Amino acid sequence: MQIQINSGDNVTLDASTALHIEEQIRGILARFEDSLTRIEIHLSDDSAARSTDSDIRCAIEARPAGLDPLGVTHLAGDPLEAALGAGRKMARQLDSVLGRRSETKGGDSIRGGGA
Repeated sequence: MQIQINSGDNVTLDASTALHIEEQIRGILARFEDSLTRIEIHLSDDSAARSTDSDIRCAIEARPAGLDPLGVTHLAGDPLEAALGAGRKMARQLDSVLGRRSETKGGDSIRGGGA
């Protein structure tokens, strides 16, 4: 699974913070690693350098093999918290989408078999 991090003009992201974000996202999405080809993380400052509580936006796009890309966003006060929030949202979305794909018709009935 390849992870790419992009940051906007108003977001300062040093190498160690970028590496830490990559490690955290890789950990959050580790159980989906075999199903994903690429993760793109986009960090931007929604308030254009004005100071607010939740001005850093993290958008994560995941590309599951054989499916359309999935995207989520999260707002927080700093890049790491924004990335962690978006990572958790992505994990829930991947659980939903990839879980549905693995469920097939013809399984056990919830009503019980009656013979």
